[in-house]
Amino acid sequence: MKTENNEDTKNRDKNLNLIGDCIETVYKTINMSNKHLPINDLKRIIDNKTKPEEFEIVKTIAKGGYGEVFLVRKDKIYAMKRVSKDVILKQPNTALFMAEKALLVDSIGSEWLVSAEMTLQDDDYLYYLMDFIPGGDFMGLLSKEDVLEEEWVRFYVVELVAALDELHKLGWIHRDLKPDNILIGKDGHIKLADFGSSIKMVDGKARSSFVVGTPDYVSPDILESGNLENDYSEDIDFWTLGVIIYEMLFGATPFYSLTLVETYRKITDVSYTFPFKISEDIKDLITKLMCKKDKRIGIKEIKGHVFFKDVDWNNVKGMVPPFIPEINNELDTSNFIDTYFEADNKKLEKINYIDFVGFTFDPKMSDAVEKTIQNSGLSEKDNCVFVKHNEISEKNNGSYEKNNELSEKNNNIINKSNEFSEKDVFVETIEVKKRELKNIEIQIKDVNKQYSDKISEYKNLMSKVISEREEFYSIENELQVKREELDMLDKEIKERKSSLEEYFKNIKITEDNNFKIKFQENSFDFSKLNLHINDIKTQYILCTNQYKNIEVNYNNLKNYIKNLRDENIKFKKMGVDNLKRQLRILTTEVKEYQQKCEQEVFMRKQLEEELKSIKAKKIDTKPISYNHEFVCSLIKDNQKISSIISIVNELFYLNDRSCYIGNVYVQELKNNELYHESYKNRSLILKLIFIKESVKSISSSGRRSLKSLEEDYKVELSMKVGLENMMPLLQGKQLDEARLQYEGTLKKISQLEREIDIARKDTLSQQEVEDPDPIKLYEFNNHLFSTKTFPPGTLCEHCNEVLYGVCDQGFECKDCKMVVHKACYILGNVSCETYSAFKKGDCYYVLMRSIEEKERLLDVYKKY
Repeated sequence: MKTENNEDTKNRDKNLNLIGDCIETVYKTINMSNKHLPINDLKRIIDNKTKPEEFEIVKTIAKGGYGEVFLVRKDKIYAMKRVSKDVILKQPNTALFMAEKALLVDSIGSEWLVSAEMTLQDDDYLYYLMDFIPGGDFMGLLSKEDVLEEEWVRFYVVELVAALDELHKLGWIHRDLKPDNILIGKDGHIKLADFGSSIKMVDGKARSSFVVGTPDYVSPDILESGNLENDYSEDIDFWTLGVIIYEMLFGATPFYSLTLVETYRKITDVSYTFPFKISEDIKDLITKLMCKKDKRIGIKEIKGHVFFKDVDWNNVKGMVPPFIPEINNELDTSNFIDTYFEADNKKLEKINYIDFVGFTFDPKMSDAVEKTIQNSGLSEKDNCVFVKHNEISEKNNGSYEKNNELSEKNNNIINKSNEFSEKDVFVETIEVKKRELKNIEIQIKDVNKQYSDKISEYKNLMSKVISEREEFYSIENELQVKREELDMLDKEIKERKSSLEEYFKNIKITEDNNFKIKFQENSFDFSKLNLHINDIKTQYILCTNQYKNIEVNYNNLKNYIKNLRDENIKFKKMGVDNLKRQLRILTTEVKEYQQKCEQEVFMRKQLEEELKSIKAKKIDTKPISYNHEFVCSLIKDNQKISSIISIVNELFYLNDRSCYIGNVYVQELKNNELYHESYKNRSLILKLIFIKESVKSISSSGRRSLKSLEEDYKVELSMKVGLENMMPLLQGKQLDEARLQYEGTLKKISQLEREIDIARKDTLSQQEVEDPDPIKLYEFNNHLFSTKTFPPGTLCEHCNEVLYGVCDQGFECKDCKMVVHKACYILGNVSCETYSAFKKGDCYYVLMRSIEEKERLLDVYKKY
């Protein structure tokens, strides 16, 4: 009964938070539009929601590819994960972040899964507030212990199976199970974490077209999909479970390789060996988990396996953990490695709130929404309707994704039917696809740069290992010297001890002789004898004290050497553990970047094919007649002449002047143009430029630098090598597509080789005629920029802001004379040829009648 009440409360909070997100979106939209509407109730709800700034950041914990994790404090200690909205919107699949939130909410109250206390958002970031698990991750334990005994393995595998069973019963697949995503609590028991790659099952199946997961742990079921839509079930997590068991026993993953292609080949072929002998029971379990899909065992067979014959599955928490982490206090993060990093505090561009409606889960906000609804005077009948709506939404929750897919397909069908009647949609789609292609190219370059950075970081790590080893050898040499000193001291003590014994023996002989002499000679002086005995006693006391001091020094030196040995062992173990972990993390990241590169190439190819298809449909579409007319005033020689702008089909008319609309450029006024006009008129003026297609920058036409050609040549060579390595793993249609791409790459390489030969000859001939140009050139979009000093007040052609400074304020293109800030030269999307055409084109300034007319003209122009 209690569980049902918790589920009802959770579903109520989900629905009310969805309403709260919609209210906040409406409120922000109304504020941005500056419209005056009665929004006091909306503001009251938003003011009652929990704000991220209410939590005090105490420490940093971890930083990943997408977000950062902080240790925060309010009424108690939490772990807060923060992800930039800007980063999310750049990802090919943004639904994963919403799925992670959904799973964190579904797992509230779970003893095996990390759950969310709440999920929040602001204009820049998404926030996941979770319980802090202080024992570190399971990879830290594996780094310390290297390999685990079978009893340890049994304990952790039992808890992993229990955690996966609970996850699957909630209807989710993890898809990225690995030691890094298994956390150890302060009581020694584990919890699953990091659900960023999880996917919801529908009728026991999940469908996806993306390869997700860490390369060494990914299932062959996912790889065999080949970036196409594929169905799989919860048994892909059981494959990864087998990989983790193997790593516990042998200290390495079964399919480890230096290259991503070789790793994927081993996984696809299920090719692995057992380095040394283990028990037959656990060997059988691994074999039945790491096998082809049709032979892999499920949850019932796993629990009934002979390896778990003495396990009480109803009392897993009653098992005694073999390892309890050391926790000094509630703020202790010592069990996490490399926790310090600089938090990202840069100001981001404002993101549309609509894309993240439904992310917030805040019980405080749901209470405010419910209270507002109750205070709004709803009748009992309306409340019943609201409750019924919630019940229906709960019942349809399981088929939510399927309905989304159907609605998307329906929208696609409608869009396809409208494509043949709306030509402007094709043009706009082409522009969007071009921008997406450019973004993907930039992302691929970024990934390649990150890959090279990781390689250099790996080399630095290896040099650090060498220096640590040299330091260890120096400590061993110092210990050897101390041992020799100790031996010499021990020898000295023995020699002094023997001399003392000899001395006492001589004293005794002397005393005996003196005694005899005393009786033989009565003339002996007793006073002198007493003095002599006192001297001997004094010397004896001094020697005894000296012996004790030597013995104390000996024991101190012995303890010092022991401490040195202990510290050396501890230092060596810590250093090796940290280096092993960092090396493994870097290797994994390199493979993940390679995987991302392959996915980006595949998506780029898909976009190119879709773009070709859209272009083909555009050609086949019958022309539709368009006619737009705008009344304006032409500004000429400080006079305003009444004029008419007409856009008929694809022709742009200004009075009697006509031109193809693709050769007309419409833009807003810049700061230094028509400054004598009033502010009101300047806001209504547009600049029209009629350009000729034949106009180009003469010196840049057909010109590319030798450096640029060589860089493209290296890229094509690397693509050729990648395709050669990839083709043996492909088959069917994918293999045919790879061959076509391979042939295109060979043609491009041949063309680049010819251009490089021509460029080298031109370079040699120029060097013979003139001295080399000492000015450094920056090439982008066929511009050749160089540093230059400009007069005060010069504006940047990209951002339209003043170039500040006294000298070398910015760049100027050598060919078209375009002026930009040093930070803006790679941001402009106008090529050298196009800018030259702007400069040589005919320019007109037109004054529109109103802001609405101006915006309407810009909207019509953009559609073309």
